[in-house]
Amino acid sequence: MAAFMLALAAGFLFYSQQLSVAATGLSEGRRGGPGRLLAIFAGAIVGDAPWMAAALLLLYVTAGLTPLRIIFTIVGAFFFLRLAWGALLDARQGAAPRLDLSEAQQGFRSSAKTGFTNPYALGLWVGVAAAALLFVASPVDATGYVSTFVGLVLGAALWALLMVGLLRLKPPTTTRAFRAIHLLCGIGAALLGAFVLGTALIHFNRER
Repeated sequence: MAAFMLALAAGFLFYSQQLSVAATGLSEGRRGGPGRLLAIFAGAIVGDAPWMAAALLLLYVTAGLTPLRIIFTIVGAFFFLRLAWGALLDARQGAAPRLDLSEAQQGFRSSAKTGFTNPYALGLWVGVAAAALLFVASPVDATGYVSTFVGLVLGAALWALLMVGLLRLKPPTTTRAFRAIHLLCGIGAALLGAFVLGTALIHFNRER
């Protein structure tokens, strides 16, 4: 359950910082309704899902190699800290997705292609998944890997549902809402990163 909850938070926090996806989704949603917005985010999630699965497979295959697990987990902790830094900067600067993108229609297929053709996502999800798998009972328990994958996807889906709620807001209110969201996500990611890093150091010290 701990791995699932951490993965859920990771999926939500990661997508909270994808302002380009949010801009496309909100722009399409304002023109065509919530269905168009959800199609954008569904495509993005489907595009990222193979990289999430590949990261979990890599971690499963290398589960017995403690040095690699240490490196991957520390990468995951620093990902959360980097995410926190970016979110807090966005909160300070009042960054929000544009709502006036061109009317060239975007949809499920285009957003899925963008995510799927980004191989750098593998390193990102390896670190995130390793951080979540730190809290499974056994590094070779397949159930923990499945729950981590489900958590990442559901976290992203929760962010998409939040974006549907923001469709009702006027542009100035949307900017204020994103400032508050970035602030909360930044604080949450910082606490999560510190918790993962501290837990990893304690956990792997015991294995020595």
